[in-house]
Amino acid sequence: MKKILLIIFLLIISGCANQAIPSVETTKCIAENSVLYVSQGCIHCVEQEKLFGENYQYLTTIDCKLEPKKCFEAEITGTPTWVINENKLVGVQDIETLKRVTNCA
Repeated sequence: MKKILLIIFLLIISGCANQAIPSVETTKCIAENSVLYVSQGCIHCVEQEKLFGENYQYLTTIDCKLEPKKCFEAEITGTPTWVINENKLVGVQDIETLKRVTNCA
């Protein structure tokens, strides 16, 4: 049983380690084609931010606590939410998914 748990743990760790921070160019491409709705204090929003590292600054973000009217108008019901081509992706999205749906691959 301990060996199985150790193997599962190692698989999880190795999967997380494979998430490379996207380049500035890729991040800017994603930013040009999307809006990310976040909220202060949202742990999943922090998780999404970490996937971009320092390049997070290039994303187009709207904080629903600071700009609730914009979030209401966009019908945002939870954060993080990506709006891409009028489609909503709710929850933390991996970089590969974002590259694919924004045509930044």
